[in-house]
Amino acid sequence: YSEQFYIVTTLSVLLVGSSLLWGFYLLRSVRRRKVIQGDLENQISFRKALSDSLPNPTYVVNWQGNVISHNSAFEHYFTADYYKNAMLPLENSDSPFKDVFSNAHEVTAETKENRTIYTQVFEIDNGIEKRCINHWHTLCNLPASDHAVYICGWQDITETRDLIHALEVERNKAINATVAKSQFLATMSHEIRTPISSIMGFLELLSGSGLSKEQRVEAISLAYATGQSLLGLIGEILDVDKIESGNYQLQPQWVDIPTLVQNTCHSFGAIAASKSIALSCSSTFPEHYLVKIDPQAFKQVLSNLLSNALKFTTEGAVKITTSLVHIDDNHAVIKMTIMDSGSGLSQEEQQQL
Repeated sequence: YSEQFYIVTTLSVLLVGSSLLWGFYLLRSVRRRKVIQGDLENQISFRKALSDSLPNPTYVVNWQGNVISHNSAFEHYFTADYYKNAMLPLENSDSPFKDVFSNAHEVTAETKENRTIYTQVFEIDNGIEKRCINHWHTLCNLPASDHAVYICGWQDITETRDLIHALEVERNKAINATVAKSQFLATMSHEIRTPISSIMGFLELLSGSGLSKEQRVEAISLAYATGQSLLGLIGEILDVDKIESGNYQLQPQWVDIPTLVQNTCHSFGAIAASKSIALSCSSTFPEHYLVKIDPQAFKQVLSNLLSNALKFTTEGAVKITTSLVHIDDNHAVIKMTIMDSGSGLSQEEQQQL
């Protein structure tokens, strides 16, 4: 019996010892598991707080196209009704992200390794209005799973897009205003030369001694009229609003065209006389027939044509002919022809006009 007693005692001691060791191991495993679980919960809580603290919406989509996680900015971006649509599978026609992942599954193995970030700019409806967003997504492999998930997000660039568009509009306006100003000033500088040349021609005539009293009075009157025309041109140049906008506002009034053409022709008499060129004008207008046009603009056009004709004519004559083409009781066309005996333009130069 003593031998059996020792055997039973030994087995009991071994059983109790192994039970204590097993219990200690289980207790240690439970404690380790609680520590790991606590660390995991802390990590999940930290990542959740970190995700919710991001101002831009972010979300996670599984391989089947279902939204499995998102931050608070994602939910707040949509209204209540459109938030439901945003949580639909991406293959659903009502999902606002259906176009983003149309080719998302066609990702190569190389792309998976490099974790390429795809970006796409498109419009999305948040339930209030259409917003422009810069959407991004990347593929994340899960080592413990055969599938992967998409980590996604976007940045709202509606205000940035509108601001860039507004800046482009203002930039184009500034460029157009600068171009218009340069063109306007270039045109007006050319317009000023014509009356100045006429005034200088009259002064040269007046400085001579071969003029009669009547001719001197006429020359002074024409010089005065040309000076008045020059004053009007200077007023156009000083009109800052016209320069900035590039608009030339016509001021039509009832005008006797033959008289206006004749006065303009007389203002170039001194230049024509200095070059021994015969300058004449004729008209087939009905007598006392008035036309409503801007006399200053008409005179500028005629002055430019006359100035060029006299400039490139060394001898001979320059003739102006005006006629009226009647359209109806309220409309008519003024036809003005200037003929000179100058060299004119070659065929190549005419093709460039």
